Amino acid sequence: MFYGFVCKSFYFSEVFFIGVKVMCEFNVILNGKIQIKDVIYAKTEADKVVVKDIMGKAMEFTDCKISEVDVPNARLVLHVVRMKVA
Repeated sequence: MFYGFVCKSFYFSEVFFIGVKVMCEFNVILNGKIQIKDVIYAKTEADKVVVKDIMGKAMEFTDCKISEVDVPNARLVLHVVRMKVA
């Protein structure tokens, strides 16, 4: 029997089991390859995405946007945004 509830947001989900909180860490995927694991924070800033893992290690992905957040499979998928050439 399940004694808890799930709290989901855009960037993470948490499961609470009678006072115990379990977080979901994401694998960040770009071009079909895992770039960084155990990500718990992601923020889009202008033309880049900044992510941080559970140890606080930050990684920037320039010219990228978040294209998919898949909580059940712990995937945060990025895609490259190409600048238009005049």
